[in-house]
Amino acid sequence: NEENKKKTKILEKKHKKEFKQLRNKIKMKMGKINKLRKKVNKENRSETRKQIEEESNDLHTEHQVLENQERQAVRRINLEERSQFCQFAACVGQVVEEEVAVMGQIESIK
Repeated sequence: NEENKKKTKILEKKHKKEFKQLRNKIKMKMGKINKLRKKVNKENRSETRKQIEEESNDLHTEHQVLENQERQAVRRINLEERSQFCQFAACVGQVVEEEVAVMGQIESIK
């Protein structure tokens, strides 16, 4: 049981780290886009507009990556918890089988 808890904690910790890194990347991109927009307001250049468009596309890609990583992390954690539950259910099943066998022996003695 402790081993299962450790596995789940490790998965959650890894997910949290990846999430923070991507979130920081996204924040930096958004800050860069805002700076470029302010620059466009001051000086109307096509280069700056092109940079804004490229950064916006990158930001969209980063959002998609974050979304995919979230899905994968949830799947990994869900899979781990499901395997833990299956192990528990298998153990309980064995105990129930033994109890039924003992009850059958008791009934045959009576």
